[in-house]
This record gives sequence, structure tokens and C-alpha cells, in this order.
Amino acid sequence: MSEAPKSPAQVINDLSDQVRLLRQDVTALTATAPTKKEAAALRAAVQASVKEAQDRSAKVLDAAERVIDRSYQANLQAARDGAAKTVAGLQDEVTQAANRMRLEALKGSRQALYWSGG
Repeated sequence: MSEAPKSPAQVINDLSDQVRLLRQDVTALTATAPTKKEAAALRAAVQASVKEAQDRSAKVLDAAERVIDRSYQANLQAARDGAAKTVAGLQDEVTQAANRMRLEALKGSRQALYWSGG
């Protein structure tokens, strides 16, 4: 749908409204615009904040790496301890089984001697 062409009076009215709004914007910006000294101080404060944020970020990353390393070491030690306990438990089972086999072999020898008349 096409708009009806505006009359010259409407165009001038629209332009005057836009100029009025621009003047208000310029007035508002002028009222809030910092001086060069204030702008430099603000820029310095922002740069200091950015530097501080970067420093804190680096410290957090370092701390996170240390925590991860400690966690890894703790998990590794726990795995070693668990493996050592498992091996010790298996050694006990093997020793007990060997002792039972010796006892059964001794019983078998005694029965063989008994049945052979010896």
C-alpha cells in the first residue's frame, strides 16, 4: 500500500519536529557531557577496572588449575591405595588357598599311607 504524498506543510512540520528533537538531544548530551579531564578520569577508571578484572580472572584460573591438580593427585593416590588393598587381599586369599591345598595334600598322604599299610 502506498502512502498518500505529503503536502509541503506536512513535510515542513515533520522536519521541524525532527529539528526540535535533535536540539533536545544536543541539549541533553551537552548537559551530561564530561569535560576532557572528567573523560580522562573516567577512561582511566574503566581501564583500571578492566585490568583488575583481568588480574582476578588470571588468579581464578590459577586457583582452578591448582584445585584440579590436587584433585587429580588425590584421585591417583586413592586409586593406588585401592589397588594395593586389592592386591593384599588377593595375596591373603592365595596364601589361604595354598595352605588349604597343603593340608589336603597332607591328609591325602596320610590316607594313602594308611590304605597302603604303611
